[in-house]
Amino acid sequence: MTSSHSIKRILSRQREFSLRAFGPGRRTVGLCKHVVEELIEVQESDHDVRECIDVLILALDLCWRSGASLDDIELFLHRKQTQNESRKWPPVGSIGETDKINHLRGDNHGGM
Repeated sequence: MTSSHSIKRILSRQREFSLRAFGPGRRTVGLCKHVVEELIEVQESDHDVRECIDVLILALDLCWRSGASLDDIELFLHRKQTQNESRKWPPVGSIGETDKINHLRGDNHGGM
């Protein structure tokens, strides 16, 4: 992976584009509505990766518009992944393909 494809470079490009195209501000409600629309497209496309990327880009937009810096977003992404890896999950195969999967609630690995 080249430095032009690093997560911080992608975040920076996305932020610059979004500010030019959509302007400043949090835009939380509009972005969430757009995420829902894109998630429906993911389902209807039978999991087309390009539709998944649309969701990811919108989520990144929500992240930087929250006021977090690019360094913070990168750090929080790593921390959240580490947190999820430390949680307890139901056994693989115990939940149906169309059911959502949550970590087991008795687990004490909640804080970030």
